[in-house]
Amino acid sequence: GFFEVEVESPINLKHPILQLKYNINLINKDLKGIRTISPLGKWKGMYYSEEIENAKKYGYKFKVIRGYLFDNKEIFSGYINELYKIKESHSKNDPLYLIAKLLMNSLYGRFGMNPELLSNLIIDEEELESYVLDYDVTNLISFETVNKLLISYNRPNNIDKNMNSESHEMNISIGIASAITSYSRINMTKYKNNINFKLYYTDTDSIY
Repeated sequence: GFFEVEVESPINLKHPILQLKYNINLINKDLKGIRTISPLGKWKGMYYSEEIENAKKYGYKFKVIRGYLFDNKEIFSGYINELYKIKESHSKNDPLYLIAKLLMNSLYGRFGMNPELLSNLIIDEEELESYVLDYDVTNLISFETVNKLLISYNRPNNIDKNMNSESHEMNISIGIASAITSYSRINMTKYKNNINFKLYYTDTDSIY
């Protein structure tokens, strides 16, 4: 599951392992934007249950506020194993190698796509009002010489809340994508505070 928790970190951890989105303007008024940081101290955040359990090994303490529970099931092993066989049985210059690699690497990202995909359309100027009433129009460009507009819009404002969600229709699951990246971070914690390494940098899938 995913849980909103109150976090208390150990004070002497050289490389903190839990990440947090933070408005850096709260630290420095000259800076703007959201940054990903790995803090020490106390804060609230939303974390995957396995990442919470892993952090406890390093001295983190948690108080659960609320959360979402999911059923546990292995759903991708057959898909990945078949693609891996294709990839390994073809040379790097073969199209099948590249296709198999792309399908494997883009799997979790596909589940983490933003469901708010914009549509673009050229319309007559007099049609704009009807689109504003029925859709969330985010941008428009006027072609004055031909009385046309290029509009960008997303889901209808009056969408039926009882209908299947757009994310379901697009096969999007933020939970799946978030769990996969959490497992990657968990794996990297084995190196972050290991006395056998002098750590300079880590990413989701790399270490220096």
